[in-house]
Amino acid sequence: MFNRTIVWGKAEQNPCKAVKLFKDNNQRLRFLEREEIDNLLANCYEHLKPIVVVALHTGMRKSEILGLKWHDIDIKRNIIHLADTKNGENREVPMNEIVQKTIIGVLKHPDSQYIFCNNDGEPYGDIKKSYLSAVKNAGIINYRFHSKKTDAESPYR
Repeated sequence: MFNRTIVWGKAEQNPCKAVKLFKDNNQRLRFLEREEIDNLLANCYEHLKPIVVVALHTGMRKSEILGLKWHDIDIKRNIIHLADTKNGENREVPMNEIVQKTIIGVLKHPDSQYIFCNNDGEPYGDIKKSYLSAVKNAGIINYRFHSKKTDAESPYR
């Protein structure tokens, strides 16, 4: 509208030109169906399955999960403490019973502080190849690790 007033000679400049616009939220929202979740978990390698379970139940980012250390877990309060999040703020993620049992069930490497680590005690650098293989073998299309995991009604949430 202001641009037209400039054309008509009624204004010299557009006062709204300096206003920053909101960015479009162009993230894909993809919910897995219960059958897809079951197929995904059935096709996960043993090292990958607990990582995927934690992701499904918490919505945590892959980097947050792979960077988890044993001292980040508060079993008594059912909380996961995250210090190095994407936005730089600390946050607490609630654990349900399945997440708690999954984490407790991970074999602790005697020389590592990381929950999800390789045989040398080093945290997994990336699980992309094994994850994409599990997704493909499960017959799931158009889905990434950080897609929205499940809806609020899901028993996996």
